[in-house]
Amino acid sequence: MRLVIEIQNGCIQWVVSDEPCDVLIIDRDELAESVLPDGEAGYMTGIDASVDRSAVNELFDFAGLVPS
Repeated sequence: MRLVIEIQNGCIQWVVSDEPCDVLIIDRDELAESVLPDGEAGYMTGIDASVDRSAVNELFDFAGLVPS
């Protein structure tokens, strides 16, 4: 499976994969009032990644990464 996460200005803008998957993002750089299960502050977000194989292929090609 290949996954693309686009971040702009410190925020996740887009998550896409070449097959269905769940993604868990843990951001420890943002100050948060919430406490993560390990006792540290941060944000935890679950994302159901959209599936777009052609977009993933195009972005991996653009990055010069050969699919495995």
